[in-house]
Amino acid sequence: MGTRVRLLAVGLAALWIGAIYVALLALDSAPPTPLNTWAARGLYALAFLMPVALPLAATWIRRATGEETERFIRAERAASPGGDARSGHVEMEWISIIRGSPLPMAIFDRELRYIAHSDRWITAYRLTEPSLIGRYHYDVFPEVPGRWKVLHRQCLAGETKHSAGERFPRADGRVDWIRWTVQPWFTAEGEVGGVVMLTEVITAQKEAELALSARLADLETAWRRLDAAADVAGLGYWTWYPDTGEFDASARLLQILDVPPGTPISFEAFVEHILPEERPIMVARVRRAVERGASFSHQAQLAVGGSVRLVRLAGRVERGPESKLVGVVTEVVGEELPDAVGAGPRRP
Repeated sequence: MGTRVRLLAVGLAALWIGAIYVALLALDSAPPTPLNTWAARGLYALAFLMPVALPLAATWIRRATGEETERFIRAERAASPGGDARSGHVEMEWISIIRGSPLPMAIFDRELRYIAHSDRWITAYRLTEPSLIGRYHYDVFPEVPGRWKVLHRQCLAGETKHSAGERFPRADGRVDWIRWTVQPWFTAEGEVGGVVMLTEVITAQKEAELALSARLADLETAWRRLDAAADVAGLGYWTWYPDTGEFDASARLLQILDVPPGTPISFEAFVEHILPEERPIMVARVRRAVERGASFSHQAQLAVGGSVRLVRLAGRVERGPESKLVGVVTEVVGEELPDAVGAGPRRP
């Protein structure tokens, strides 16, 4: 019966860690938001509970070197009738769970020597040794920065530290990005016995984010240049999303309409500037373009600030997850127009 219970515990632990790993993968593909960051931290904390809470883990994890741990385990077995068999089962189950973790994780003593680690720890960090048990952490990773060593000392003093993503230059010249949590584990007497490191290599994700940020910065620069060019050319442009009613107008278009800069307007408010007798024609052409996914052009008179302006409007529909109509407005100069009813002279 005891063996079945232990096997069930091992199975549940594996399912627990696997579920957390799948959830973390889902968070990796989601947009980076504060909520996703805190959710990832919560999953990391849950992942710690299983290996640290297993029976006899606290008494087994006590060592200054690999040899001291072996002597401690042998003493525990000798002091308990039948303890050798029982301890052996628990140790093997516990080590199996740690080694099979889908995340790079490791457990250290107070001297930061390896007590246990997952196989993923070896492959994720491209290490050549199959086992690091008894090795000093900073001998395995001589490139660990000084600020991390300070954090490790703080964790050995009882604190828990997290990082949602940090650059880790490696000794071979490559750069890894890792997300990590380091927290202490405690002995049966309540003393800090060492630390547990749970990490995840997110280099591909981070490089994609940096590339996207650079692309967005380039687009922002391109838009600023477009705004400047449009302003010089006297060109106003706008974007209308028929499904949501959202309407974006450039600064130059607001100027043409004699609307204060930064004032939000709707597509309906934009159309209201067209003289009443021409407005139905413009609306009909726009609706037809939206229905057919085509382009349109129209010359109309705008009643602006008590005068009439002749403009040329053109636009086209862009299909996608959210269809939109992109248009431009250009003033036609050099033509005389009659004043609007009750209006003064036409503005230049």
